[in-house]
Amino acid sequence: MANKYWRGNIVGSEGDINVAENWTPTGVPVDGDVIVFRNSSQSATENLDQFSGFSTAKLRVEDSFTGQVGAENDPLLGEFAYVSVDGGVVFLDLESAAVPNVFHSDGILSIAGDDVGLVVTSGGVLNCGFNGSVTGDLSISELVISSFRSSIPRPSSGQHTINVGGNIDPTITNIRAIATAYTMNANSGTVSRMDVVSGIVNLNGMNLASLWQWGGVIYLNADATYTTHRLLGGAYVANSNSDAKSVTTFSIYDSAVAYLSSVTFTTLTVYGSPDVRFNHFVSVS
Repeated sequence: MANKYWRGNIVGSEGDINVAENWTPTGVPVDGDVIVFRNSSQSATENLDQFSGFSTAKLRVEDSFTGQVGAENDPLLGEFAYVSVDGGVVFLDLESAAVPNVFHSDGILSIAGDDVGLVVTSGGVLNCGFNGSVTGDLSISELVISSFRSSIPRPSSGQHTINVGGNIDPTITNIRAIATAYTMNANSGTVSRMDVVSGIVNLNGMNLASLWQWGGVIYLNADATYTTHRLLGGAYVANSNSDAKSVTTFSIYDSAVAYLSSVTFTTLTVYGSPDVRFNHFVSVS
């Protein structure tokens, strides 16, 4: 196993990851190596399938890297054992093998892959799925939205946005949103359970089975159906637009705030004295 550092600036072969001289020490990375992008603005644009099928290599994109790896319609392929992205712009297709850990603290990371374990994001922009012409799958066991960088214990700074869904509709078992400041746009896909402690969540069409809200603000904006919502704290706003919205079981607890418009509930239960305000087009069957 060796550390291979991206240079990518060999004249006539700029951006080609399959050119030995574009790496230090010289040689195209092989499975088992640690592939590092740092101290460079040179993007990786050619032969992005070179690492396809890798299973023990590790990918590290450091905060000193300001270039781009892959593209929305041509992502970097690889079944990496570990992924850390702290800078740059990275389009990554993790293919079909189990990828245990993906850590993201800054820059822009767009991912796809059939069997991703833990994804931790603490800054920058994370796109779960692509918006280009690439088709495929994204399956994540647990997505954690955190306030701390993956590699060093200090708060991230700057914009923190998570976009779920796009041309690829992800399947996510659990989402734990525990960061203090972020915005998540839940555009499509299927989630078994989401826990929201703080931040802002826009539900724009996601298929959601169970939502536990402890704080933050959740906006139900678009055509969406989900099964259970326990509103224990924070604020919930069902926007008064024409899109159909339905919740099977909705429970509102003391200290929570709920603004309910254009939404249908099968069962609505209120505990204590929360601040509940009904607008037009609210139905409880």
